[in-house]
Amino acid sequence: MQDRKFGVLCEWNYRGSPEEQFEHCCISPSSKEAEEYDGDNCISGTGYDGYRFDIYPSLKEAIANAGFNPFAIDFFDLTNEEKNFKDDFLAKCTWTSKDGLKISE
Repeated sequence: MQDRKFGVLCEWNYRGSPEEQFEHCCISPSSKEAEEYDGDNCISGTGYDGYRFDIYPSLKEAIANAGFNPFAIDFFDLTNEEKNFKDDFLAKCTWTSKDGLKISE
């Protein structure tokens, strides 16, 4: 598999009506330009809304450290090999809001 870094962007807004509230996470290959934003975050209103962006050295680490339900993450621009890896990896995972991600290898 290619040796690429992956960016994780998580955004949320828990203000307003239920229709206005959301949480979202996406993972995609990182670019050199994006690496300068590694670790950026903006959290306002005592955590009611914000985002965070982190870069990880592998797709596995990006998924494992996203802190988000991996079955609800949107994945973009993965190669076929990376898609297969993701599917195989997620087949070994469970996730609950209480316990987070559990990986059985």
